[in-house]
Amino acid sequence: MIRNYIRKSTRCSSYNDESLKIAVESVTNGMPLKTAVKKYGVPARTLKRHQMAMTKFPGKIKLGHFHSIFTKDQELELVEIIKSMEKSLFGMTTTDVRKVAFEFAEKMKLSHPFKVEMKMAGIDWMYGFLKRHPTLSIRKPEAINLSRLVGFNKEQVKIFFDIYLETLNNGNYNAMKIWNVDETGISTVQKPVKIVGSKGSRQIGKITSGERGHTVTVLCSMNAAGIFIPPMFIFPRKRIVDSLMNDSPPQSIGTCTPSGWSDSECFMKWLRHFISIVKPSVNDKHLILLDGHHSHKTLESVMFAQENGIEMLTFPPHCTHKLQPLDKTFFKSLKSFYNSSADSWMMTNKGRRITFYEIATIFKTAYFKSLTIDKAVNGFASTGLWPPNMNVFSDEDFHPSNLTDEPLPSSALDLNLHSNSLIETIESVVEDDPNQSISSKSLLESIVGPIKSSTPRGRKRKSERATLLTSSPNKKLLQEKDDQNCKKIKRSKDLLDKKSKTVKRTKDTTPCGTCTQIFCKDVTGRQWIKCQKYCIWHHNGCQGLEEDYNDIFICIECDD
Repeated sequence: MIRNYIRKSTRCSSYNDESLKIAVESVTNGMPLKTAVKKYGVPARTLKRHQMAMTKFPGKIKLGHFHSIFTKDQELELVEIIKSMEKSLFGMTTTDVRKVAFEFAEKMKLSHPFKVEMKMAGIDWMYGFLKRHPTLSIRKPEAINLSRLVGFNKEQVKIFFDIYLETLNNGNYNAMKIWNVDETGISTVQKPVKIVGSKGSRQIGKITSGERGHTVTVLCSMNAAGIFIPPMFIFPRKRIVDSLMNDSPPQSIGTCTPSGWSDSECFMKWLRHFISIVKPSVNDKHLILLDGHHSHKTLESVMFAQENGIEMLTFPPHCTHKLQPLDKTFFKSLKSFYNSSADSWMMTNKGRRITFYEIATIFKTAYFKSLTIDKAVNGFASTGLWPPNMNVFSDEDFHPSNLTDEPLPSSALDLNLHSNSLIETIESVVEDDPNQSISSKSLLESIVGPIKSSTPRGRKRKSERATLLTSSPNKKLLQEKDDQNCKKIKRSKDLLDKKSKTVKRTKDTTPCGTCTQIFCKDVTGRQWIKCQKYCIWHHNGCQGLEEDYNDIFICIECDD
């Protein structure tokens, strides 16, 4: 089949299906043939043939030997199925679409040139199908964790917005006082950007700093008015040195952890950094929106934030990809600019590798390119945080959360194309009543297979929700947890001290210097005494001593 056929004939260039249909109706209603030819531009023979129903498709232009396998309505129904699967996060690959098209043509008993051995439509049909429906295109999907698919649901989001709106009303916050903070990782090995190269080459290379890099965590923050807080770097080291922060963004700070990830001490340091720049107070409160990482929910950080006029509200778990402004509009462009800056640095410093000491310099270039007011404003607006908008998400956004609560099978899409039960069911309907009309849409849905919602799984621990960390109930809960942890630590310490004081009894094989009986086998309970001259142990009775004798002793053998 010719994939890109260029038409050579000029036939039917002066009219289309609509004008042909109107011309046929006009002639049928009494308009002279010559008048209709001049008015609508349809040739006389063509118009007469269609008016007398001498063609297979009266009122429709039909040229050439080849024709589309499916009708326009059937292809539109297939397009609808493809889009529905995409919204459900079970998008179909080109192979899946070709298999569905083959099964659809078979069940509808349509004449088709598809290969029966392959049981799928050809690649030429696929490209023609995409050309006929420009609303479809081949896209690379973004990986979405199953926890995020289930976690982002209407109930969780409603609870978050209820708490958020109540906090806004109580605190009288504006765009200048609503902040979002989150961390992201940058690597010493950049992801190469696209380059211009030779066409037809199977492999094109671009130099990087190494095979596998080390990750440095960066904490960024911005508010709804477009103001950014200088970032904080967390290096995977034991000690921080000043040279790590050379040529970093102004007023940025750095710290170290063994893993390079944020912990409670790092978050406390960032809070002090935030307070030193923003200057909040009890009379001028600021609101920080952040994820529910355990380092953010310590009693120390909550008490410190409240004392300095800061309220902290956590997002629902597994919802930050939709609700967090930094994830929505900032981090993607930041990492793209970082990769580009790292490429430029490698070109400028040929033969050198990117180490921790160059991270701050490269990041500074990317960070300044990403600092735009519209990114912050659009990030808060697209998540419905500012201006507050609970209806920013439609029912389609929550649709995937209704599909399943259980882990999916390894194949994201189970087409059931070769399921005997499905094929037998459809064939039985056709055989029982050949004249019965089967909806092409319902047939397509049966071929693709419904996405079944699984039964809810039992959870061993209570799921978390959006929480105002600085609220009194949450502080009380954190205080109780802290007291319980202190008791556990004290109990463990006491048990450890008790174990350390307990002397482990081992088998003592010391023999008696007189009768040679081994100490560990002496079950009579007789007393032993040690000779002070050669440190040899004896039974008291073997040396003619009383059982309770415990003075200085020299055995008979040594005394002689």
